Amino acid sequence: HDESVNKVKIVKNEILQKKIEKRGEQLSKNQYQNNVFFIRPAKNLDDMKDEAKQQNNCVYKNYSESYANGETDIYFLRKVNKPEKSLVTVEVCNGKIRQERQKYNKDTTESQKKFLEKWEKEVLKVA
Repeated sequence: HDESVNKVKIVKNEILQKKIEKRGEQLSKNQYQNNVFFIRPAKNLDDMKDEAKQQNNCVYKNYSESYANGETDIYFLRKVNKPEKSLVTVEVCNGKIRQERQKYNKDTTESQKKFLEKWEKEVLKVA
């Protein structure tokens, strides 16, 4: 029984991984940057795990499946000079930012908020 359960989990993760990779490719058209920040979609399951770990948030646990199934869009805001360090996790629904949170679900800074507003207006509203 345990072996069967493990096989189901492996297959489920493989399917989820492929769907997330496809979503990341589809949403890559919405990438955006200025001289300080850039924003990009989640690329794969490990990407979402890493974001959750860095941010101490629930993006991996609570949003992986809905992202994979196209029910919500997940993006990561980073600094251009530190592309691996997470700053803000962003959820987008129907072309609008639903939530934007820093580590431990703190509010975004004024400069982060301005960047995200410009991205929403210039990229998401156009897409």
